[in-house]
Amino acid sequence: MCDEDEVDPDENQNPDQRFKKLKHPIHFYFSFDKKSDKSKCLVANSSIVGNPKCGAFLKGKNPTNLVNHVRTKHVGAFKEYLIKKAEKDKEDEAKKKKTSPSTVSDVSKSNSMVQPTLSEVSA
Repeated sequence: MCDEDEVDPDENQNPDQRFKKLKHPIHFYFSFDKKSDKSKCLVANSSIVGNPKCGAFLKGKNPTNLVNHVRTKHVGAFKEYLIKKAEKDKEDEAKKKKTSPSTVSDVSKSNSMVQPTLSEVSA
């Protein structure tokens, strides 16, 4: 079992690039190999001199499996993940608010969108 919470960056890829490409904060802690269809844990074991990576391989890149590994094997990294996930959720919510279409109440307030009454039409 691996302990604690440092993450070593993948030698070939910046963790920020990996994070942006895969869209889920848990992918920051793993590198994915398409050929073998496995994700390798990059969390460092702080109880061992030199902090070697956990190196556990998990099938696929499904966030649920990866989160479960980090939650059960790397408590410190899991806490860090929860903070990153909360930040990403806030960003996503802010983006939705900026791009969401007008609500019905917003449309009805606009004069050009108000439907005329029967008395206005018959006049």
